[in-house]
Amino acid sequence: MAETMSAGSERFFANGSASQDNSAIDKQSSLHLFEKQVLWHGFEDNKDLQLQEINILESMYPNELEVISSAEADPESRNAFQLAVHVELPHKPVLVELWASAELEDNCAIVNTAVGNRPEEERPIFNRSVSGNRLHTSLLVEHVTPLLLTVVFPEAYPSEEPPVFSISCQWLSMTQLSIVANQLQRVFEENEGSPVIYLWADWIKNELFETLVLQNLIISEDEIFQCDERVSSSNLDCFSRFAEVINYDFACTEKEFLLEEQTCQVCFGEDIGSKFVKLKPCLHHFCMVCITEYCVMHVQEGTVGQLRCPDDECKNTIAPDVLRQVLGDDEYVRWEQLMVQRTLEMMGDVVWCPRCSNPVVRDENDESLGLCAVCMFSFCTECNDMWHPGELCLELRTEENRKEMKDRRKRNNAAGPTQQDMREARAEMYRRYQERMISVEHETKNIKTCPHCKIKVEKIGGCSKMTCKCGKYFCWTCGAKISGYDHFTSGSCILFRNLAPRPVNDHVVFHDGYVAYRAALMQANVQQKACPRCRNKNVKSGRLNMIKCWFCKGHFCFQCGANLAKVSPPNSHYTTNPVCQQHSD
Repeated sequence: MAETMSAGSERFFANGSASQDNSAIDKQSSLHLFEKQVLWHGFEDNKDLQLQEINILESMYPNELEVISSAEADPESRNAFQLAVHVELPHKPVLVELWASAELEDNCAIVNTAVGNRPEEERPIFNRSVSGNRLHTSLLVEHVTPLLLTVVFPEAYPSEEPPVFSISCQWLSMTQLSIVANQLQRVFEENEGSPVIYLWADWIKNELFETLVLQNLIISEDEIFQCDERVSSSNLDCFSRFAEVINYDFACTEKEFLLEEQTCQVCFGEDIGSKFVKLKPCLHHFCMVCITEYCVMHVQEGTVGQLRCPDDECKNTIAPDVLRQVLGDDEYVRWEQLMVQRTLEMMGDVVWCPRCSNPVVRDENDESLGLCAVCMFSFCTECNDMWHPGELCLELRTEENRKEMKDRRKRNNAAGPTQQDMREARAEMYRRYQERMISVEHETKNIKTCPHCKIKVEKIGGCSKMTCKCGKYFCWTCGAKISGYDHFTSGSCILFRNLAPRPVNDHVVFHDGYVAYRAALMQANVQQKACPRCRNKNVKSGRLNMIKCWFCKGHFCFQCGANLAKVSPPNSHYTTNPVCQQHSD
């Protein structure tokens, strides 16, 4: 029977979030008659009248009525059902208030979650009472959750006995529900011998507010003492019941929006709401054609940061589920890529590789070092030049470059280096210069180029017959290509020669990416082109056509020579220009 309860309660709630716990409680409180033996003998006419009444109710309330048991299907059962009765509001909107103990302040998050899809100015705000012991908030709604009426027909109904029933409601107190139960009992007494369920539903729908003299609806903690068995208490706390009313009102409003005629706020065309898109939480709505053209335009132009509500006075961002609805697969993938790129640009520890424009995370031990995992380019994250351990960035080497760097930082709303910074930079430069001189002296004596593959090879010990990673041999002394040891017996080269001692300096650390870059400089057939800004020649590395000038640090296209300094990001030149390709041989 539990499975039937869940299915039925989902039918009569518009948003599918019915309180199934309440439904089960209502049924259990009324189904105690199932414990008694069913005796239809002498009440056959009542049985037929009950089945006929249930059939009529099912035709009138197809989505609100759930049959729990039927004597037609099982002669040993009684007829029982649950009916969700929608209450007609005498005026719209109606104010729903929540009063709760201040000790339950943590439960405010339940309400805040429920109102997350509403405009910010419509969301309820919690206030404390003068004593500070109570919390209060309120919200205007145009729909309230239905009253749940669970009914079991005894064999003597309708000829002699009234139906056994229980009622529950999210927004009525136990005392108010008792008054409703007494009124339903009075209706049966006035119509004894006749079916009364429809009369009950009609009274609840049209006269409940007037009988209870309701203006505002107040939801608070349930009364501790409740003796009326016809009233079912809720397992939900007052915050959850308030949230249920909010969710139900929003779901009904959304359903009405889809069925009613709407006007687009861009083209002012009119159509049914199902052909519109309503943005959340601002709730501005636009026809599918206008919002699609608007989103596609920004994605194609790369201005995804401007994908906000088209309303002039609204700054809400368009949600991803709306973009998924209006964009094609290709446009949506492009939007995701642009958003990832934009997010990475806002992260302090992420920079862009100056060669292939892929994101690079700064080295955790040295924030000025970036190693691209795609093109394996090691670069300085301060100046975007190749990694230069032991040397100061080019921007700080001359007064002219320092001035240019300062102006550039001002344009980027960043402060330039102070005089104290410059003094510290000069001292640091001198210290690194001394370290670098030691390293250069060591490299000159102990690092040579393989004559076969042009890779740099460092000798740390052993004889002068060198074996390169390419598998070939060469002489360390003269650099000649050799095949064995015969070279050292017939010529002037000595097989064993003393090496210059390796410098002992804890401050000098060479990164693998720096060594790989120095080796790349030895490659043959290097292509060159002058920078359009400073006219200094630059080398094309690999297939990448987006070059970052080593002198002025500006980007330019290797194919057309266009200055990309004003293009952000620089690689967008290749998405908007069909002639140039970002990668080519």
